[in-house]
Amino acid sequence: MLPSTDKECEVQGYYGRSSRLLWGGGAQAVTETEGEQIIILDPDLVLLLNGIKPLLQSRNSGVVVAVARCYVEIGTPEYTKTAIGPLIALLRGAQDIEQIALYNIVPVCLAHPASFVKYASHFLVRATDTAPVWELKLEVLTLIFPHSPPQTKSLILNELEHFSRGTNKALVREAVRAIGRCAQGDPATASRCMRLLLGQITSLDGTLAAESLTVIRHLIQLEPQAHVDTVVRLAKNLDSATDPHARATIIWLVGEFSGLNGEDNIAADVLRILLKDFANESEVAKRQIVLLGAKVYLHHINREAENETQSEPTLEEDSENPLRLALLHPRTTRYRDSGITCYC
Repeated sequence: MLPSTDKECEVQGYYGRSSRLLWGGGAQAVTETEGEQIIILDPDLVLLLNGIKPLLQSRNSGVVVAVARCYVEIGTPEYTKTAIGPLIALLRGAQDIEQIALYNIVPVCLAHPASFVKYASHFLVRATDTAPVWELKLEVLTLIFPHSPPQTKSLILNELEHFSRGTNKALVREAVRAIGRCAQGDPATASRCMRLLLGQITSLDGTLAAESLTVIRHLIQLEPQAHVDTVVRLAKNLDSATDPHARATIIWLVGEFSGLNGEDNIAADVLRILLKDFANESEVAKRQIVLLGAKVYLHHINREAENETQSEPTLEEDSENPLRLALLHPRTTRYRDSGITCYC
C-alpha cells in the first residue's frame, strides 16, 4: 500500500522527464506501514542498464570495465554485483589489464565486500606481481577479511605473515600494515594478529621490527586498558630491539602507561636501565628517554600530592584531640568540656 498523495512530489526524472516518486527524492521510496524500501528506476535508465548487461561478456577488457563503472555510478546494487564476476575474470589477463581491473575492483569491494569473499584466492599475492598490483590485492584482502569464514581468515593471515618476512621492504611494510587493518576490522582475530606482530619485534630486519611496533602502537591506543600486559612484554624485549625507531616506540609506549598501577609500574625501572647506557643511544631514543623521565617524575609528584591530601586530617578530626588542634590550628581552640570556643 503506497502512502497518500500528499507525500508525493514531482521530481525531475532521468533525461529531464518528470517522474512520480514517493517522498524522499532520488530513486528510492519507503512505505510507512511496513518500512519496506522500494527502488523505482526511470524506464529509460532500466533500458540502458539492461541493454549494456550483455557487454559484460565482451572479450575487450575496456568494455567490461566501462560497463562495471557505469553500474557503480548510476546502477543499483543488484546491477553492480552482476559485474563482479566479469571483473574477476580480467585478473587472468596481462599485468596491465590486471592492474586496471584491480583499480576498478577496489571501489566495488568497498561497497560490497561480502560479494568478493568467494574470490579470495584470486587476490593472493604472487612473486611476479608488480608493486601497484600487490598493493591493490592487499587492500582487497583487508576489505573482505571481516566478512570471511574462519578458514579464509586463516589463509589471509598466513599469507600476510609470509610476506611480512620477505626481502622486499615495501611489501614487508604493507603486509604488516595489512595485519593491523585486519585486527581493527575483526576484533575476534585481534589477539592472533597481535601475536603475529609481537613475534616480529625481535627480528634482525629493522624495517620489519619498526613497522610492527608502529602497528602495535596504533592497536594499543585503540584499547589501552586491554594491553597493559602487552606493554610489559614489549619492555622486556627492549634489550633485543636494535632498530632505533623500534626502541623509541617501545620507550614511548612505556611512558604512556607510566601513570597506571601507582608504585607497581615498571616505567621507573625501565628508566633506570636506560640511563645506564644513555650516551650510546640514538638521538630518537634519547629524546624518548628524556620524555619518559619527565613523565615518571610528573606521575611521582602527582602521587605524592594525592597521598598528602589523603593523609592530612581535617579540622573536625583534629577537634577530637585538643592538643593537636592547638598545635595545628592555633587560631581556633575548642574546649569541649566547657562548650566554649576561644579564639587566640
